[in-house]
Amino acid sequence: MKRFFTLLSLLVVALTIGAQNVFQPVELTIDSPTGLYAKGEQVSVYGRLLEECNTPLDLSVMVNGTVVENKNNIALTTDTCTPIWSGAFSEASSVILSVGPQGEDKNRTTIGFAVAADEFRPSFEKPRDLRRFWRKQVRTMRRSKASVSLTEVPLPDKDAATYICYDIEISMPEGAPVRGYMAIPRNATNHSLPITIFAHAAGVRKAHCQSTPERALHWAKQGSGTIAFDINAHGYLNRQPQSYYDGLEAGELKGYSKWPIVDHQSFYFRTMFLRLVRTLDYATTSPLWDGERVLVYGESQGGAQAAALAGIDERVTMAVMNVPAMTDLGGVVAGHSAGWPQAYSRGAADTSTAETYSKILPYYDAAQLIGLTKAKIVMEVGLIDRTCPPEGVCAAFNNAPGTDKTLLSYPYRPHTSVNSRYRGEWFERVEKVRRSIITEYLK
Repeated sequence: MKRFFTLLSLLVVALTIGAQNVFQPVELTIDSPTGLYAKGEQVSVYGRLLEECNTPLDLSVMVNGTVVENKNNIALTTDTCTPIWSGAFSEASSVILSVGPQGEDKNRTTIGFAVAADEFRPSFEKPRDLRRFWRKQVRTMRRSKASVSLTEVPLPDKDAATYICYDIEISMPEGAPVRGYMAIPRNATNHSLPITIFAHAAGVRKAHCQSTPERALHWAKQGSGTIAFDINAHGYLNRQPQSYYDGLEAGELKGYSKWPIVDHQSFYFRTMFLRLVRTLDYATTSPLWDGERVLVYGESQGGAQAAALAGIDERVTMAVMNVPAMTDLGGVVAGHSAGWPQAYSRGAADTSTAETYSKILPYYDAAQLIGLTKAKIVMEVGLIDRTCPPEGVCAAFNNAPGTDKTLLSYPYRPHTSVNSRYRGEWFERVEKVRRSIITEYLK
């Protein structure tokens, strides 16, 4: 277990540097470690000062993305936990409470919980031709024969004797090619290895957006070894100077998630999803593949890609999605927040735009696509996540068929990473459980 997920652990540490470690003078607690409650169940929130605070405190309560209550002059002490809010809900609700110095957006402590989380459902109607639409997209892509370029990448001496890694490029008939890294054990026997595909979170220029040999190697080491792919989301070149990625973010790929949605052909995420299918097409030609297991893993935008690949391609047998994006893209229709990139919300005020969006977005909604899969599901929901709100993530989880699925929740989980104060507990209750499930699957 010591070597398991070493790279991801380092990534978690890196992501927690900065805003998540701003000191928060208040501690908030609830009586459910998972933050999940039943309808009608009483929820009580308690507060305590971690140090004396002379600034008046206020309380804000948000339900399904809308602030419904504000209260000033909250009285707390450093001695005991004081009840500051209580209530019960008669319908599915995602609730986020925030306490902090009045007039400040920073230094606030936030806690979240969900009521009847199993009752959230996608807001858009499922398109009748959803499966047929994607089968047609895949067929069209496959009419163009894939050309594959592999360039071996040097590995550290401690790994070079047992693993091999390639910079890989696979042609696409439209859009950017598949680009990333593939790593495999050198001495694996035929029909012995599962396939693992790592999909990336949103962005262009930052390190977490770029594929690395280290991440591909990390996944190749899992279980008894895997055929591992780390594929960047945009199909851009690997191992380029930082100025290359800076230039893409400022130019060609600037604001890609907010580009106008006009039709399927130009919608940015269509080819992003298809590149994953292209990757799997190539991966499954390997004689090393065991012919059964395909695991796809991603966070945020990567989680959306994982949901999409699982729904589009029946060869996926396990999908791991951490705070997945693009869930319940039509949330605004049902009166709550939509998942990133909240495209429908931006166009809903304009009738013609909203009509176009409602015809296109359901085909890319992770909450709909995951409904097509038979794969084993592991999904994490952040109960204080305002980028990929709990109501949408839970809608996606609930829409996944079958019973072989696990929802991991934590009251202090935002979209990025957990505050250092709670990180140890989150690791035990969420990350450790996720790792255990994956480890068992890849044995």
